This record gives sequence, structure tokens and C-alpha cells, in this order.
Amino acid sequence: MGKKSFIKAITFRTCALITAIMFMAGSAWIFNAYQSYKKKLASDRAGLYAESRKEIKHISDKISGCYDFVNHMQMKQLKKSLQQRVSLAVETAEEIYLKNKNKKKNEVEKLVHNFSTIQ
Repeated sequence: MGKKSFIKAITFRTCALITAIMFMAGSAWIFNAYQSYKKKLASDRAGLYAESRKEIKHISDKISGCYDFVNHMQMKQLKKSLQQRVSLAVETAEEIYLKNKNKKKNEVEKLVHNFSTIQ
């Protein structure tokens, strides 16, 4: 083997070795970058999930508050309506009693009862 072919062989092997080392280093760098990307993606995804859960809870709390408010207002209106009807019934019963106080208790009760069933 000649001197030139020996140098060519050494040069080729050195270049091949350097290329292999660069390929391994590049692969390790790419692998580390990929692992870092996966961790960041998982962290971002978890953050988005937590943020979404907070938004959903906030919206459901608002809806619940609105429902409670509407329910409260309906109950208040119902109570007011019931009080008005009871007041009207008491006034009507008193009027019937005052107009018919000279009659017997049973007759007055029948008049009040008959009037309430008509309404």
C-alpha cells in the first residue's frame, strides 16, 4: 500500500468518523429538543385545561346565580299575588258578614263558602 492510499484511507475514515459523531450529536440534540417540546406541550395543555375549567365554573356560577335570582323573583311575585288574593278573600268575607250579620252563623258561612266557590 502506498503512502497516498494510506492517507486517503485515514482521511476517509476520519471524515466518516466525524460525520458519524455529528450525526449522533445531532440526533441527541433533536431528541432533547423533542423531549423539551413534549414537556412544554403537556404543560401548555394542562394550563389550558385548568383555564377552561375555571371559565366553565365561572359561567356555571353565573347561570346558577341567575337561576337563583329568577327563582327568588318568582317566589316573591307568587307571595305578593297570594297575599293580594287572601286580602281580597278576607275583605269579601267581611263584607258578606257585615251585610248578613243578622242571619244565623250557618247561613253566613254558606254565603261565604258559596261566594268563594264561584270565584
